[in-house]
Amino acid sequence: MHKKHITNAECRTEFDIWREGSVRRGTISAGVSEFRTHFVVESPESDRDVEMLIRLAKRGCFAEQLVQNAVPLRSTYSVNGRDAQIEL
Repeated sequence: MHKKHITNAECRTEFDIWREGSVRRGTISAGVSEFRTHFVVESPESDRDVEMLIRLAKRGCFAEQLVQNAVPLRSTYSVNGRDAQIEL
């Protein structure tokens, strides 16, 4: 564990979304074309040390890894109390 002093840290996230098709026609699809993060860190530590901490935090962030590296999505469904198979 790196013991460094951070006096303030903030993270802003933004993402661009799109949707096309029609719910009525059953052709709806949606997605995200880009996801951005902006970090603001204040610390008496050296810039090099703070940059190292940011690198480690990004590598250890489950949310960032999920966005960067697609993983299988497994969904289950229950309709009116019974298991259902829904083809997408």
